[in-house]
Amino acid sequence: MSKNVPLQWFNLDFNPGDTLSSVTEQLKSKKRLDLTQLPNSVYVIRLAGNFAIDYKNGVSPTIYIGQGKFRGRLNAHRKWLAKLHGLVAETPLQVKFCMPRSAEGAPINRDLEAFLLKSFEAKFGERPLQNKQSGKLSDSYSFPQGKIGHVLGTGAGKSYAWAIRPLRANPYFKPGDNA
Repeated sequence: MSKNVPLQWFNLDFNPGDTLSSVTEQLKSKKRLDLTQLPNSVYVIRLAGNFAIDYKNGVSPTIYIGQGKFRGRLNAHRKWLAKLHGLVAETPLQVKFCMPRSAEGAPINRDLEAFLLKSFEAKFGERPLQNKQSGKLSDSYSFPQGKIGHVLGTGAGKSYAWAIRPLRANPYFKPGDNA
């Protein structure tokens, strides 16, 4: 029997040019955020403006799902985010993140990351734009669907003016895309 895990998501506005110290300052301003838990975080990098990605089965602003040492991982993603941001420069980026823990207090970030990736693939027909692989899904935990829809999809009341998808000449193109 799987154990239901409550999730508390935080938002962070992000620009690929942000320094580690500016990201840290933003994080420190978040109420109810325990910075010591960040190494066990799960994060979703999203477009936050008028653009979304046109996936096989629908539109989503999600471009990457990851887990691990939050600040260091964001820093590692800076190069490809800068390239993408250059294509849609007027579109801000947002990161939604949480630090999932079991009832016993153990970090379960890998479990949540795998769950989010599988949920995304089930809904949109493919992995997020920048994800190359899916995690190994465990059936030890369940996560409330109501707490992930706004993270993976458009969210309540949000509409987009544009949905874009990579074509063959684009480095984000995935074999099997209809282009």
